[in-house]
This record gives sequence, C-alpha cells and structure tokens, in this order.
Amino acid sequence: MTTQAQIIAVEASARKEALEAEGTFKAILNNESLYTGIIRNYNPIDDEGEKFPSETKYLALDLEQTIRNLFNGHKKLFDVTATKDWGNQEATGDIVVGDYKFDDVPVHYLLFLEKTLTRLKALIQSVPVLSPTERWNALDSGWETDAIRTAKSRKIPTVIVKYDATPEHPAQTEMFLEDQTVGHWITHKLSGALDPSTRNGLIERTQVVLDAVAMARERANQTEVDNQYIAIEIFEFIIGD
Repeated sequence: MTTQAQIIAVEASARKEALEAEGTFKAILNNESLYTGIIRNYNPIDDEGEKFPSETKYLALDLEQTIRNLFNGHKKLFDVTATKDWGNQEATGDIVVGDYKFDDVPVHYLLFLEKTLTRLKALIQSVPVLSPTERWNALDSGWETDAIRTAKSRKIPTVIVKYDATPEHPAQTEMFLEDQTVGHWITHKLSGALDPSTRNGLIERTQVVLDAVAMARERANQTEVDNQYIAIEIFEFIIGD
C-alpha cells in the first residue's frame, strides 16, 4: 500500500511533468511550420516549356496528437493528486458526467480539477482550426485542400508593325514584352490544425466536466468538517525555519 509520504514525495515531479507538457504544447502552437505544409507541382502548357521543380513540405506533426501528449503529460499529476486527497478525505462531493459517476470526491481534488481543467480548456481554445475559406479533405494525418490551379506567365518579346513599308520608307515596327501563360502551378495546402467542430467538441465536453466539478464542490462545501491547520508548517518549511 502506498503511504501519503510516498505520494507527496512524487507529487512535485508529477506537477513538473505536467507543466513541461504545457510548455511543449505552447511552443508547438507558436511554431506554425510544424503543422503546416504544402505540395506544389508545376505543369507547363508546352511539353518543351521550362520545367520547375516540385515543392513539398510534409507535416511534422498534427495537433490532435499534440493534444493527446498534453493530456498524457497530466495523467500522473491527476492520479497522484487523487491518491493523496482520497487518503485524507472529509468534505466530499459526487461528480456526475453523463453516464459516469465518481463518488465521494475530496474537496481538495475538486479544487485541483477545477483549476487544472480551466487551464487545459484555455489551451484547447488557443488551438488553430482549419480556415473556413478553404475546402479541406481529411488525410490519414492532417488535412489537404482541393487542388488550386494558378497560371505561370512569362514576358515574351512581340513585334508589331506601326506603319507598313512604302516604296519610299521601310516599315516601322516596335517590340514590346507581352505576358503570356507558359504553364500552371497545381497547389495543395496542408494543415495539421483541427476541424472547428473537433475543437468545439473538446471545449464543450471540458466545460461539461467543469460544471459537474463545480456542482460537486458546492455540495462538498456543505459538509461539516474539522478545521485543519497545516499552513504554518508549510510556510515554516518553505522559509526554512
């Protein structure tokens, strides 16, 4: 059986792991190049026309897996904190979410859930979503737009006759550069962002859990409990007395 001292001993490392997961998550969101890419191929109109190399940048990752990593980084913290709080429960409340029910949840764990889930919800709200101005198609990992065809033009020297030749004078001509289409780019945009409905679903379900936790906390706060005085010992330790 695990003792409270053993749980407290690993709680700091679990919290550090969770915060590191959040830091990694934020860094990824700030580096758009990790979850965006492009496939660009050039097709000349004339088979003898100039060739251009294809441009390809595949996705380094997709944000759905990044979110899973964020949550996985909090698993140890959630479990360690639950074990610690259940070991000394007095004020409790039941969490009911859909078909799930967690009985006699300690008030300290309810407060922890409320604080941490609020932070996670804010992170999910900051996740980029697919642009509504594009038509996106699902890939095995990420999304791809329909092909976009754009023209590639080049200035071609062209001569026009301003005045025809006469017996007395030669023809007067003028050369100018004319834009002519020489090929087409076929472009597919890639994205590892979330479909808006996926992000909204994550946010809504997180809020459902938050509401259930808040209701359980309110019920727990009505429980008569013995006052506990531990702050002085905590502050003595921190100060080093």
